[in-house]
Amino acid sequence: MKKAIIFFLATILASLLPSPVFAKVKATQRPYIVKHVKYYPLPTSAGFSQWGVASWYGGKFQGRLTSNGERYDMFSMTAAHKTLPMQTVLVVTNLKNSRRVLVRVNDRGPFIRGRIIDLSYEASRRLGMSEDGIANVLIQAAQPDNHGNYPRPGIERENFSVQIAALANKEKALALEKRFSRGGHRTKIQKARRDGKTLYLVQIFAGYSRVKAKGFKKALLAAGYPDAAVVTQRGALSLRR
Repeated sequence: MKKAIIFFLATILASLLPSPVFAKVKATQRPYIVKHVKYYPLPTSAGFSQWGVASWYGGKFQGRLTSNGERYDMFSMTAAHKTLPMQTVLVVTNLKNSRRVLVRVNDRGPFIRGRIIDLSYEASRRLGMSEDGIANVLIQAAQPDNHGNYPRPGIERENFSVQIAALANKEKALALEKRFSRGGHRTKIQKARRDGKTLYLVQIFAGYSRVKAKGFKKALLAAGYPDAAVVTQRGALSLRR
């Protein structure tokens, strides 16, 4: 009888005490298991950086639900990461061509050994890796400014030039380059090694349009430069006037 009374009083007392408050953990922040491996999502992305192989996904995944409940859009700038918090904004740099993009984490993956991030098709296209499928990248967590804005990564445009000659004689190359620079063209000389010989490639800047560059090449061919050819380069050209 005494035990029953004690139990009853303990129950009443427990009901009068404040209930413990448990912090709600988002589903996307809970540990999870894929292919017998347990992953522990990071509590924060501050200071995060990682080197490794990136891949991209699209096609059959278009329109499917991502880990945070969004519909996957292969033409948006998003990414999947195994442990970063959802909504983390990353700067992804393609280490082969130095192109950079901003992406937002909204999915989990990739679950293929050796890969650190799965990018949307659009992000991979802008990084210049959509055809190869994979690329070595550096990913870094981007931090917003006081207004909540994220810095835009440097945009590297594709520059077009027309190469008019590849000369072994440096003086002749300089004279040819000077002739066009005096005419108001932006010119440069690239040094290259071919078959053990040093060549001086005389190039004229043709802008950022391949169509215009081809038109310029056609004009140079007609002007008596049979070796004229369109060449491209990523990033800012170091050009002389």
